[in-house]
Amino acid sequence: VRQSGLRCAATAALLFVAVAAPAHATPPTTSGEAKRIDGLLDAWRFREAETALAALNKAAPTSPETAYLNGYDKFLRGDYDGALAHHARALAIVRQAFGDDHPTVGESENSLGGVHYMRGAYDDAASHFGRALAIWDASLGDDHPDIATVLGNLGAAENERGEVARSIAY
Repeated sequence: VRQSGLRCAATAALLFVAVAAPAHATPPTTSGEAKRIDGLLDAWRFREAETALAALNKAAPTSPETAYLNGYDKFLRGDYDGALAHHARALAIVRQAFGDDHPTVGESENSLGGVHYMRGAYDDAASHFGRALAIWDASLGDDHPDIATVLGNLGAAENERGEVARSIAY
Protein backbone atom coordinates (compact mmCIF):
# COMPACT_ATOMS: atom_id res chain seq x y z
CA VAL A 1 0.00 0.00 0.00
CA ARG A 2 1.48 3.35 -0.96
CA GLN A 3 1.71 5.83 1.84
CA SER A 4 1.37 9.59 1.48
CA GLY A 5 2.29 11.97 4.26
CA LEU A 6 -1.33 12.06 5.46
CA ARG A 7 -1.63 8.28 5.36
CA CYS A 8 1.57 7.76 7.36
CA ALA A 9 0.60 10.30 9.99
CA ALA A 10 -2.99 9.13 10.22
CA THR A 11 -2.38 5.39 10.15
CA ALA A 12 -0.88 5.05 13.61
CA ALA A 13 -3.54 7.22 15.26
CA LEU A 14 -6.43 5.63 13.40
CA LEU A 15 -5.34 2.06 14.04
CA PHE A 16 -5.27 2.85 17.73
CA VAL A 17 -8.72 4.47 17.72
CA ALA A 18 -10.50 2.53 14.97
CA VAL A 19 -10.23 -0.93 16.51
CA ALA A 20 -13.22 -0.19 18.74
CA ALA A 21 -15.70 0.71 15.97
CA PRO A 22 -15.63 2.03 12.42
CA ALA A 23 -15.60 5.78 12.01
CA HIS A 24 -18.38 7.94 10.65
CA ALA A 25 -17.09 9.91 7.66
CA THR A 26 -18.43 13.19 6.39
CA PRO A 27 -22.19 12.68 5.94
CA PRO A 28 -23.66 13.01 2.46
CA THR A 29 -26.13 15.68 3.52
CA THR A 30 -26.83 18.76 1.47
CA SER A 31 -30.07 20.21 2.81
CA GLY A 32 -30.10 22.28 5.96
CA GLU A 33 -32.65 20.00 7.60
CA ALA A 34 -30.62 16.88 6.82
CA LYS A 35 -27.52 18.51 8.30
CA ARG A 36 -29.50 19.45 11.39
CA ILE A 37 -30.75 15.86 11.81
CA ASP A 38 -27.22 14.51 11.38
CA GLY A 39 -26.07 16.90 14.11
CA LEU A 40 -28.87 15.74 16.41
CA LEU A 41 -27.87 12.13 15.86
CA ASP A 42 -24.19 12.92 16.44
CA ALA A 43 -25.23 14.52 19.74
CA TRP A 44 -27.39 11.48 20.62
CA ARG A 45 -30.50 13.68 20.79
CA PHE A 46 -32.74 10.87 19.60
CA ARG A 47 -36.16 12.28 20.55
CA GLU A 48 -35.56 15.44 18.52
CA ALA A 49 -34.00 13.44 15.68
CA GLU A 50 -36.95 11.03 15.63
CA THR A 51 -39.43 13.87 15.17
CA ALA A 52 -37.29 15.51 12.48
CA LEU A 53 -36.74 12.17 10.70
CA ALA A 54 -40.48 11.52 10.61
CA ALA A 55 -40.98 14.85 8.85
CA LEU A 56 -38.07 14.17 6.46
CA ASN A 57 -39.47 10.71 5.67
CA LYS A 58 -42.74 12.36 4.59
CA ALA A 59 -41.12 15.23 2.71
CA ALA A 60 -38.38 13.29 0.88
CA PRO A 61 -39.02 9.53 1.10
CA THR A 62 -36.83 8.65 -1.91
CA SER A 63 -33.90 10.90 -1.01
CA PRO A 64 -30.54 9.23 -0.39
CA GLU A 65 -30.13 11.59 2.56
CA THR A 66 -33.35 10.26 4.09
CA ALA A 67 -32.20 6.65 3.69
CA TYR A 68 -28.73 7.49 5.03
CA LEU A 69 -30.05 9.35 8.09
CA ASN A 70 -32.53 6.58 8.90
CA GLY A 71 -29.67 4.09 8.63
CA TYR A 72 -27.43 6.21 10.84
CA ASP A 73 -30.23 6.51 13.41
CA LYS A 74 -30.71 2.73 13.45
CA PHE A 75 -26.94 2.20 13.62
CA LEU A 76 -26.54 4.46 16.66
CA ARG A 77 -29.43 2.73 18.39
CA GLY A 78 -27.88 -0.71 17.79
CA ASP A 79 -30.47 -1.88 15.24
CA TYR A 80 -27.92 -3.16 12.73
CA ASP A 81 -30.44 -5.05 10.59
CA GLY A 82 -32.48 -1.86 10.19
CA ALA A 83 -29.32 0.15 9.53
CA LEU A 84 -28.21 -2.35 6.89
CA ALA A 85 -31.53 -2.05 5.04
CA HIS A 86 -31.50 1.76 5.03
CA HIS A 87 -27.85 2.04 4.01
CA ALA A 88 -28.32 -0.52 1.23
CA ARG A 89 -31.24 1.58 0.00
CA ALA A 90 -29.11 4.74 0.11
CA LEU A 91 -26.40 2.96 -1.89
CA ALA A 92 -28.89 1.90 -4.57
CA ILE A 93 -30.27 5.44 -4.83
CA VAL A 94 -26.87 7.14 -5.14
CA ARG A 95 -25.58 4.55 -7.61
CA GLN A 96 -28.59 5.14 -9.82
CA ALA A 97 -28.26 8.92 -9.53
CA PHE A 98 -24.48 9.31 -9.79
CA GLY A 99 -22.95 6.09 -11.12
CA ASP A 100 -20.51 3.76 -9.37
CA ASP A 101 -17.55 6.10 -8.89
CA HIS A 102 -19.08 9.14 -7.17
CA PRO A 103 -17.78 10.09 -3.68
CA THR A 104 -21.30 9.72 -2.27
CA VAL A 105 -21.24 6.07 -3.35
CA GLY A 106 -18.04 5.79 -1.31
CA GLU A 107 -19.87 7.18 1.73
CA SER A 108 -22.61 4.58 1.32
CA GLU A 109 -20.01 1.82 0.97
CA ASN A 110 -18.24 3.07 4.12
CA SER A 111 -21.56 3.16 6.00
CA LEU A 112 -22.42 -0.38 4.93
CA GLY A 113 -18.95 -1.50 5.98
CA GLY A 114 -19.53 0.02 9.41
CA VAL A 115 -22.80 -1.85 9.84
CA HIS A 116 -21.24 -5.15 8.77
CA TYR A 117 -18.33 -4.50 11.14
CA MET A 118 -20.65 -4.01 14.09
CA ARG A 119 -22.54 -7.18 13.14
CA GLY A 120 -19.26 -9.11 13.22
CA ALA A 121 -19.30 -9.73 9.45
CA TYR A 122 -15.70 -8.60 8.99
CA ASP A 123 -15.24 -10.03 5.47
CA ASP A 124 -18.24 -8.02 4.26
CA ALA A 125 -17.03 -4.97 6.17
CA ALA A 126 -13.57 -5.15 4.58
CA SER A 127 -15.14 -5.53 1.14
CA HIS A 128 -17.27 -2.39 1.55
CA PHE A 129 -14.42 -0.42 3.11
CA GLY A 130 -12.17 -1.49 0.24
CA ARG A 131 -14.69 -0.24 -2.33
CA ALA A 132 -15.04 3.06 -0.43
CA LEU A 133 -11.25 3.43 -0.42
CA ALA A 134 -11.00 2.80 -4.17
CA ILE A 135 -13.77 5.28 -4.95
CA TRP A 136 -12.48 8.00 -2.62
CA ASP A 137 -8.86 7.54 -3.62
CA ALA A 138 -9.79 8.00 -7.28
CA SER A 139 -12.30 10.80 -6.80
CA LEU A 140 -11.09 12.76 -3.75
CA GLY A 141 -7.36 12.18 -3.82
CA ASP A 142 -4.87 10.73 -1.38
CA ASP A 143 -4.93 13.56 1.13
CA HIS A 144 -8.68 13.88 1.70
CA PRO A 145 -9.77 13.27 5.33
CA ASP A 146 -12.23 10.55 4.28
CA ILE A 147 -9.26 8.50 3.04
CA ALA A 148 -7.86 8.50 6.58
CA THR A 149 -11.26 7.47 7.94
CA VAL A 150 -11.69 4.52 5.61
CA LEU A 151 -8.06 3.40 6.06
CA GLY A 152 -8.67 3.19 9.80
CA ASN A 153 -11.91 1.31 9.22
CA LEU A 154 -10.28 -1.09 6.77
CA GLY A 155 -7.39 -1.69 9.16
CA ALA A 156 -9.82 -2.44 12.00
CA ALA A 157 -11.75 -4.92 9.84
CA GLU A 158 -8.57 -6.65 8.69
CA ASN A 159 -7.42 -6.88 12.32
CA GLU A 160 -10.70 -8.53 13.31
CA ARG A 161 -10.28 -10.97 10.42
CA GLY A 162 -6.93 -11.95 11.89
CA GLU A 163 -5.01 -10.25 9.08
CA VAL A 164 -2.70 -8.30 11.39
CA ALA A 165 -0.04 -7.59 8.75
CA ARG A 166 -2.67 -6.23 6.35
CA SER A 167 -4.20 -4.23 9.21
CA ILE A 168 -0.89 -2.57 9.97
CA ALA A 169 -0.38 -1.79 6.28
CA TYR A 170 -3.50 0.37 6.33
